[in-house]
Amino acid sequence: MFSGLTLINYNPNLSGALQLTETGHIFTLKTCQRFLVLGYYNDLKPFLNSNLPKSIYYETKAYSYLLETMCGLHSKILAENEVANQFKDAYRNFSSLKLRNTTLLRVLEKLFKDYKYIRREHLLGIGTKSYASIVRSIVNSRSESFSKSRELTILGSGQMAEDLIKICYRKSKIHVIARNEQRLDFLEDQYAISPIKWERKQFVYKQNILVNTIGSKQESLFPKFEYHWKENTNSGLFVDLAEASPFQSLENTQTHQLYSLNHVLSLGSELSKVDLEKVNSAFEKIRELAHYRQGQMAQKPFAQIRQFAMS
Repeated sequence: MFSGLTLINYNPNLSGALQLTETGHIFTLKTCQRFLVLGYYNDLKPFLNSNLPKSIYYETKAYSYLLETMCGLHSKILAENEVANQFKDAYRNFSSLKLRNTTLLRVLEKLFKDYKYIRREHLLGIGTKSYASIVRSIVNSRSESFSKSRELTILGSGQMAEDLIKICYRKSKIHVIARNEQRLDFLEDQYAISPIKWERKQFVYKQNILVNTIGSKQESLFPKFEYHWKENTNSGLFVDLAEASPFQSLENTQTHQLYSLNHVLSLGSELSKVDLEKVNSAFEKIRELAHYRQGQMAQKPFAQIRQFAMS
């Protein structure tokens, strides 16, 4: 199972530079913060030989890095648990393929089992802060208008937007503005949000409480946003969760409060001495688990690495 196991860690901005087809040879995790490609050496040769900048891990180091990532130990908010949900979504996509490498599937299944153990034994009580929970705290503590109107407008319909919707929709009326109409329909069915089609995006100019999850450097997405927003609202709160954002030039005023992604991260980055000791013990235990898994599967013949299943 471990012989030939290879993990490539790319910059997430490179996700559009690689043409990946879902053949079942490789497992991929692509989010706004990471781009991981997992497979076996022979299958990944074309990627290993490319000139794109990357970090490469083999066998136990590949397994360790994956498990550390799943546990949130390489996240900007240390030990957060949202990345585990991203792994689950990617795993469901991989396992649903008609032709997939069953040995690679077993590696992922072991990862989930070890993830539960590490969270329970070493990271319990750490990472309860997530992007969504921090935003909710900001909104609740900083905005009087939110407590009165209970209205929140979210820009974008991806995973980060859905995470925020999940923890707010029962007590708040949530508007979601996005280009992906299929995602809007899904979110409306699941959480009874109020969908706003992209053609009506000027709706944001009159909303007091806004959270942006759309990554783009094109300020033309919302022309003269700052002027129109401040002109049409007496007070407001804007939280920007996008790294590459069309709203980077916004400025605070006495009436309009602005939180960038860096502000959100700083609120979630503080760990106590006890928490840091737990994190260090988690790293150590993960390395032990990786070697244990390697020994556990050492009896499996290398030929099984090439085994595929039809379903």
